[in-house]
Order: sequence, then C-alpha cells, then structure tokens
Amino acid sequence: MCSARALVTISLILMSAGILRAEDRPRAETSALALDAPILAELIRKEHAAPFWLRGEPEFTRVEQELRQYAGSGATADEILTQMLRMIAVVGDGHTMLAGSDRYQQLGIAPFFAEIFDDGVYLVKLPESESALLGAKILAVGGASIESALDRLRAFVPHSNESRFRRWAHSYLHLPGLMHALGLSDSPSSIDLTLRTIDGEVVHESFVRMTLEQYRETNREELAWPETRRDRKAGTNYFYEPIPEDDAVYFNFRRVANADSGETIWAFGARLASHLEENTVDRLVIDLRENGGGGYQYAAHLRPLLASVPSLDRPGGIVILTGPKTFSAASDFLSQMQRFTHATLIGVPPGGSIGEPGDDDDFTLPNTGLTVRISQVAGRDAASVDRRRVVRVDVPVPDRFADRMAGRDAALDAALAFEPAPETLDARALTNAAWAGRYAFEPGSDLVIRERNGFWRATALPQMDTPLAALGPGRARAGIPGLDLVLDERRDGVRLIFADGSEQFCARKASDEPSAWDLVFAGRIAEATPLLREALEQNPDSPSLTDGAFTSEAIHLTFTLSRTMDGRTARLKARELLETSIAIHPGGAPESEFSLRFYPKPE
Repeated sequence: MCSARALVTISLILMSAGILRAEDRPRAETSALALDAPILAELIRKEHAAPFWLRGEPEFTRVEQELRQYAGSGATADEILTQMLRMIAVVGDGHTMLAGSDRYQQLGIAPFFAEIFDDGVYLVKLPESESALLGAKILAVGGASIESALDRLRAFVPHSNESRFRRWAHSYLHLPGLMHALGLSDSPSSIDLTLRTIDGEVVHESFVRMTLEQYRETNREELAWPETRRDRKAGTNYFYEPIPEDDAVYFNFRRVANADSGETIWAFGARLASHLEENTVDRLVIDLRENGGGGYQYAAHLRPLLASVPSLDRPGGIVILTGPKTFSAASDFLSQMQRFTHATLIGVPPGGSIGEPGDDDDFTLPNTGLTVRISQVAGRDAASVDRRRVVRVDVPVPDRFADRMAGRDAALDAALAFEPAPETLDARALTNAAWAGRYAFEPGSDLVIRERNGFWRATALPQMDTPLAALGPGRARAGIPGLDLVLDERRDGVRLIFADGSEQFCARKASDEPSAWDLVFAGRIAEATPLLREALEQNPDSPSLTDGAFTSEAIHLTFTLSRTMDGRTARLKARELLETSIAIHPGGAPESEFSLRFYPKPE
C-alpha cells in the first residue's frame, strides 16, 4: 500500500506529464475529499516555509481540528472542500492556495467576472449573451447584501491584508458550490445576483453553473473604459514616458520579469536612470498598480539605480502608485524603495505584505488529485527594520469605478500634484550633533547616523539607508513607516521603535571602523570575510547571515557596485561574496553554490 507521501509524489509526476489536468478529472467524491482533508493540513504544516507566520500556530491548529471533525460529519463534497479552502486561507499567504483550475472544476463557475472598487463591486466580464449587464453594480448575492456576502467569504480567501482580499474575492464570489455551502445561494447549480445597471435599473439575474471546459468555450466580452496613461502599451512589462508639463517621468512597472522580446529589464533600467540623470527630472512616478510580482532578482537593480539619481534624492522626488494587485516581488521592491529612498506612496494599499512567504511549489493530494500551491520561502526580502504587516499609503486615493469610466486617473493626478510636508524638507531637522555616530545594530552590521546631501540619514547595510525627520527633542522618524529612533544619552545609544511596537537598543561604538557589510558594499570582500565568519560563529541563527541572505545580497551588490565600476567587475565581486558564504557556512551553502553559475569566473 502506498503512503500518502508516495501518492503525492506519483500524482505530481502525472501532473507534470499533463495527464491529470483539472478539466480531465471528474469531480472529487465526498469520500476522497474526507480522506484528503486531514492530509491537506499535514501537508501545509510540513511543506510550508512558515505556516504560522501571520496568525500563529494556535489558530492554525483550531482550524485544523475543525476540518478533521467536518470531514467525518457526513458533509457534502462542496461543504468539505469549502472547509479545506478555509484551512488554506488561515495561513494568510497569498501564494498558498488551491489551484484555480481545481476550484473551478470542483465548485463550478457562474460565468460572471466582477471587480471590487472603492465605490462598489461591478461586473466587468460576461458572456456575450449577457453583455448588456456589463458595468452593472452588484447589490446582493442571493438574499444577502454584497457587503454581507464578502464578509462571509473572508475566511475562505487566502490573504494577509484587506487589499489582497479585495484583489481575489471576486474569484471565489462566482463559485456556485462555495456560495451554496456558505448559505449565499439556494442551490449549488446557480448564483442569483441583484444588480443596478448602468442605466439605473435594478434587475435580478441568475447565473447557471458551468464546468471549467464549458466556461473556456464561452465567448466573453469585457467592459471597455476610456484609456488613461496607466492603460497604454497593454501587455508590456515596463515602459516609461516623460510628462514635460510636470517635469516628471511616468514609469509603468507591470511585471517583475524580462519582456518576452526586446529590451531586458536590466537594459531598460540603465536607460531609465540615464534619462533621469541627463534631464534632471523633478519627479519619478512609479506605477505598481498592475504589478503582481515575478522574480525579485529582475527588480533588484532598480533600487540602487534610482536611489543614486541626485535630483530624486529628496522628499517628493520618487512617488510610487500602489493598489490591491501590487504583490509578491512588487511588494519586495516597494519595501526596498522605502528603505533606501524618500519614496512617497499614493493610492490604495498594496495587496502584498512585508515578509510574506512566497516561491510556491505545487503539491497534489493523493485521493482527489487536487493541486495545492504552497510557499517554500519565508519572506526572502524580509528586513528586521521593516516589521509591518500592512503597508499604508502616505496619500490615500480611492480607486473608484466612476473615475475609471470617466477616464480619470485620480492617483496619478495626486502624484503629479503632490507637495511634501514642510517638516520633511528641513535639512536642519536633527541639529543635535549627539545623534552622529556608529552604533551596534546586528551581527556584521552597524547603524550609522550622519548628515549627507543636506539630510540626516540612518544607514544599516544591507537593510536600510533611510532619511530622518525630527519628531521632537531626541526623537526622529525614519523614512520607513513605523520606524522611530530615540536618542538615549543616558545609556549612550539609540533605541529603535518598530511598527509592531517592539524595541531594540543600539549602543554607541567607540570606533568608527566599518562593519562587515559596510566593507562588502564598498567592494572590499576580502577584508569583510573574517568579520563575517566571526559574526556567523557567534550568531549562527542570525537571519542576515543565512545562505539565502548572501544570495540576495549578491544581487544587490552587483547593481550597487555597477554604479561605480564596470559590470563584469561588479559581478566578480558578487561571486566573491558567494564564495565567502560557501567558505564560512559549516553545514554548506547550497543556495550560494547554485547561484555561482550566474556570475563570471575570474580570467
């Protein structure tokens, strides 16, 4: 008899061969779902990189116990699968989910596609036969208001914050089996909606359940709205265009990946930085509203490039537009920009959370063949200085359906009109010379506070290089939201107060000798190696000294050094850092060893 793990492995092989496509499988039997329900919980516990990262193990265990009880209670297939969705959602990780094709095949699809705006939920894609209802506002689902329906859905949609729920709730709202299990539909065969049409008429419409194959064969029509700047060059991963009348450049960054053809993202980034420097641009607007992520390595070079443009190194120089679709590697890029520049966030909060797990792999449940995507990496770009779970925008601008239909881009308009608060522009904000100095921060890293380019900055490589603004005598606010610094002259140091309320004391150092990571980012790897070795020996569990941390910093190092030396030399320095990682990690450094293939060998 095969073990559950062996069955999972066999199913994965069949899936990779294309044999077990969701549309080729019959709906799972109730008995098979009952067997797979407890296996799902065990699989998440074993395979997820950090299953309790958001809500903690007690909450996970409570939901797990309820799932086990439910599976043996005589519930229907739809009801068991609904509770399995809850088991996945309790992780609170937007990458970990039941594969969309399996959700549709098992729970059916009502052929309407909605989008959630700040002024309501609207139909934006429908079968051609129903196209007259495009743009209609959903008022109710079954007998429940749309607000109540979304509240009932909340526990079953994977999300770490409200924006992520808003981004994905529509994909669950049109699952008839789920709506019936939640009491939002009288039958698992259809979903009834109450709508207000664009003409203002209130109508009731029933959408009949389809199979995945039927849905794919249905001709559908999308709502058309006037094109704005954000909609230009559809399908392009990245482009920029000057806005001369505002002395600005608009950079639309839709996907953290190379374009399918033409200019690579590295070449694009270099061209963008050159344009910004040669034209002394007053403001760069980075639009991340449609960016759902990709490969972090593809964006790692942009932060050093953009942070070094002199005309942008000030409040208001860089403005970033975010929204519910901003997620994964796009959120990592966003955090990097907030930790190293004066970036201002405008729009709707992003759907991604700081330190959210990612890099998901597919796992197949042995009795049903259902595919579950489970995150394998626990927040690769997480930084101890940025402990936010929710990223708040500096200037909230609602994303309204009415604006989209009128051809208005309110967030971009706000970005171009933005004026920094006067106190953030005061270069004399920290006049107390007692702030200046070097403080012990983390193994291999120091916190350095000093004035540079007219602004006081707190630098702790490789985590941050953030501007400071005075909050009062002996207290400053960093550019990283939620991070405050308090001068503790009695203990001769600085207290860091983080977004989650925790604190860290950093004692002043007598010497101004550079730290290990200071030396690394100055390209002095050989001098840094013994310091890194010593730091790791004394702090073997330090997150900033793991094998994975070195591979990430090798990427950052490449593009940081590329600003002052040729590209090949910079990549050789990054290779040297990876070789240091391999040399100092006693148990081996498989990620560093793997990453060596991407860097040149010395001639």
